[in-house]
Amino acid sequence: MGVADGETPYRGDARAGKGDKAMRGSANAEDDARAFDEAPALSLIVAVDAVHEGTARSLCDMLKVIGNSSCEVIVASREAWPSAPEGVKVVSYNAASRGDRFDRAAAEARGGILAFVDDRVRLPEGWLERVIQYFENPEVSVAGGPVLPRSHWRAERVSALILNSHLGTTPSGHVSRAERPRKVSELTGSNLLIREDVFRDVGGFQSPSIGGEAVRLCYKVRSILGCDIHYEPTLAVAATTRRFPTAFLADTAAYGRARGDMARRFREVAPFYPYALPTLVTLVVILELALLIPFPHHPIKAAAIGGGLLFVLYCVQAVGVLFARGPARPGDRILATLGLPLVSLTYGIAFVRGFFGPSMGEISPLRGRERPLRVLIINWRDISHPWSGGAEIYMHEIGRRFAENGVDVGWLCQRHKGSSRNELLDGIRVHRVGGRFTLYPSVAISYLFRLRGRYDVIVDCENGIPFFTPLFARVPKVLLVHHVHREIFRRETHPPLRWLGYFLEGKLMPRVYRNTRVVAVSASTRDDLVGLGFKADQIHIVHNGVVEVTPLDRKAAAEPRILCAGRLTSQKGVDVIIRAMPIVLRSFPNAKLDIVGQGPDRTRLERLAWSLKLATHVRFHGYLPGAARDQLAAQAWVAVCPSAFEGWGVSAVEAGARGLPVVASNVNGLRDSVRDGITGLLVPHGEPVALAEALVGLLGDPERRAAMSVAGIEWAAAHSWERSTNELRLVLAGAIDAGRQADSAVNAATAVTETETVEDVQISNVG
Repeated sequence: MGVADGETPYRGDARAGKGDKAMRGSANAEDDARAFDEAPALSLIVAVDAVHEGTARSLCDMLKVIGNSSCEVIVASREAWPSAPEGVKVVSYNAASRGDRFDRAAAEARGGILAFVDDRVRLPEGWLERVIQYFENPEVSVAGGPVLPRSHWRAERVSALILNSHLGTTPSGHVSRAERPRKVSELTGSNLLIREDVFRDVGGFQSPSIGGEAVRLCYKVRSILGCDIHYEPTLAVAATTRRFPTAFLADTAAYGRARGDMARRFREVAPFYPYALPTLVTLVVILELALLIPFPHHPIKAAAIGGGLLFVLYCVQAVGVLFARGPARPGDRILATLGLPLVSLTYGIAFVRGFFGPSMGEISPLRGRERPLRVLIINWRDISHPWSGGAEIYMHEIGRRFAENGVDVGWLCQRHKGSSRNELLDGIRVHRVGGRFTLYPSVAISYLFRLRGRYDVIVDCENGIPFFTPLFARVPKVLLVHHVHREIFRRETHPPLRWLGYFLEGKLMPRVYRNTRVVAVSASTRDDLVGLGFKADQIHIVHNGVVEVTPLDRKAAAEPRILCAGRLTSQKGVDVIIRAMPIVLRSFPNAKLDIVGQGPDRTRLERLAWSLKLATHVRFHGYLPGAARDQLAAQAWVAVCPSAFEGWGVSAVEAGARGLPVVASNVNGLRDSVRDGITGLLVPHGEPVALAEALVGLLGDPERRAAMSVAGIEWAAAHSWERSTNELRLVLAGAIDAGRQADSAVNAATAVTETETVEDVQISNVG
């Protein structure tokens, strides 16, 4: 009887020889020991794409071969199977990737050896004993044998003959033919044996795409653990072949596409050569035909030589197929001979498609019958852009959580140097178009001609100038605003660009988006938008989240350390804290300021620090990885955010999450993210003396700093990305519902108008 998904798993540790978790129902140590003693030597994990009568027969055959031996059978199925054969455990997981389903099933396995097969496999007598005996050698970590073709019908016999030929398979032909024992680079996922501890050490399959999961696993075992992959023909299994031509060629195409995808995007796992060899052969054939058809009497010599060599190779293989040993009939052999070039051609075309086409990792997972919500984010940049900042982090954190919850998320943005046009980042499909000055028209053109109809709702991210999506998109839209940019236009642009910015954001934007739902990241931004002319009831507040709210292991430096983190631009006001440092040093001569971040203002700020003789007290760290940044935060006493304005003040809340009191400017955004007197202090912006006095007071009061540290951690914990994601999802759902209601109202009005017109015509006719 099948066991439902969700049963508490029991895992044995093959390396330690002890179980780390008892089975459900164990009440004492004796029960735990008994459960471990009964743990099987091998877990047979069977991939099932679709449940049918043949699946049940395959499982029953496997159970007969295994008998009452120490082996458990787990089915990794796409769908639930309540009527599974007795003795089979079913783990259902609706994923297209077989690697994902194998990982889910392996989490339930208790055996010291994991055997991965599919439901077409038939186990020969004595297979289990041979596997256990082979793995008694401690040097064996991963092993497997060929999957020998098994056939009953003519179409299956033709496929088997092709698989047994060298021209009908790829360079990994050892997976379908019994050859000499040796060490290989890969095995097939239909006959893969691995020790349980080795499988855990490399993290399992973790295969994001369809196909190639076994290749990736073997590579990780070789490269991470330095273990060999053993090919042993005595461990062979049999499998029913796909029928020729349709099903067999479809399998060939799927294999070729997966190989091409990996050869381009994961070359260390799947080298270009020799797996591209059939593709090169295909190209030579196409070139030969292209030259012979228009120039039958004057072919190019190189092409003629290449074609001749291919013809000789084909003849050799044809002879091998025609006179191969086996019960195949003459008609089967002739069909297989004729099918050899077709197989190579199919593989070659599929390889090219996988190599140059979209990443296989971008293929949407299965979602059942109901279509997932499709959201398109339009932003200046994506998270991989060198100039990405808080606005990109905000949307990326929410977008990736949307994707994890089954939403189909797209991201339309600017291309940057070294980027590709299409990429998958954390489940988000990124479409890059245009450059710095051509982004806006490129976005409109790309949406109209490529993406229109693919998404249900648009998140239009305003970065000074929105994309004015209501002018070219008919689906529901949500305008996302971090802060009003009037001050940036005043500080960093000159007429007439300044006037253009004022007009687009202050005049045109409120009119174009007057019927659009708006999201602001803080109450201050909402108030500024109301000042521009937006209605208060159309604005929803969705705060930034904080990725890490767990306090760091505080190891405060012996001398005062001040942390300032953020992009180095004029609006961040880093010059204010630098000018305040001489005043701070009067009270704390050994105080140091750590500036983390990069930006166009760095050169000016470095000159300012040097001119004030602060070279030994102010350190510019540039960009830092997370661990190094956390180390600085753990040593710091306080943090500063002297910005001229912010949408919300992410750096202030993240500093609080790390247990740091924050001294910040009393400006929009920061007065929302810093609770004055509780999590930090607010001081007038642009006044170094006021900032220095607040810092000196905090640096000299450890008890107040400790109280603010506790309050800052609690404040940050209330702002999670999960909460922000749920809030934005509600806004998007409201926009979609409002759009449907508007469409219904328009349709109803149209129907009424048409009815009145018909009645008028009838009255006129009567008259």
